[in-house]
Amino acid sequence: MNAGNQGMRVLRGAVRIMAAGATLSVLTVAAHAETLRGRDVSVIMARTPLSARALSNLRGRYVASGGVVYFGLEIVSRWTQADGAGLSVGTNVNLGIDGEGHPHLSVNSFSHETGSNGGASSSGHGTITGNPIAGVSGIGQGIQTTGDGNVIQNAAVINVTSGAAGGSGPSGPSGTRNLSVVGGGGQGSVEFNANSVIVAVNVPGQGVIQQTLGAQGIGQSAQVLSSANNILNQMSLNVGFAKSGGFSAAQISTILGAMRGL
Repeated sequence: MNAGNQGMRVLRGAVRIMAAGATLSVLTVAAHAETLRGRDVSVIMARTPLSARALSNLRGRYVASGGVVYFGLEIVSRWTQADGAGLSVGTNVNLGIDGEGHPHLSVNSFSHETGSNGGASSSGHGTITGNPIAGVSGIGQGIQTTGDGNVIQNAAVINVTSGAAGGSGPSGPSGTRNLSVVGGGGQGSVEFNANSVIVAVNVPGQGVIQQTLGAQGIGQSAQVLSSANNILNQMSLNVGFAKSGGFSAAQISTILGAMRGL
């Protein structure tokens, strides 16, 4: 399977996660509120909000023709140890429309490492068993640590904007997809599978951090045995809507009618 097909599968998985939360639908309506006037607003206000379960089953029912013009996914995992040595790995998946109106997909994975600053290192101690987000569907975030003085963050954000990121669709060909690196005192990897992507950093004897996006949802976990580390798992999903147009009252009515059938 080529990078384009895998990138599309990952983006479809990301869209399903977005649909599972009410945030996207609320922001979408707010972004196009200028198209609603008078009695049109009451069409929405009189409706009962849908549950997350109902929203998770929707497929492409929010967007009229010419609505979404850009999807961007960025996943980065970074581990900086007590002595300053660090390794970060990640990937960008972008789907947009170029200046001629043609769809464009790019997948680029990357890594960055830093050396020790000469400070004291920290060795791992204790034992961590199991996975903190095992069996979780939807959005799962977990941290397990036996060390002291660690700064550990799991962050997942969704940004909805007008137009594509940076004002235009992604440009340039796809680059590295799967990635495996050793440096900065750790081992990093980016792995695209048929329906998922996994980003991870493993520091031997000190622990592992990992992010996944796939059929089960979003997963972010950190298992840390050492002390004084600075660790970040970050996932960002950006969606750009067309700057012109928006939902008309008739389109809103069609959407609500589709929702009533759930």
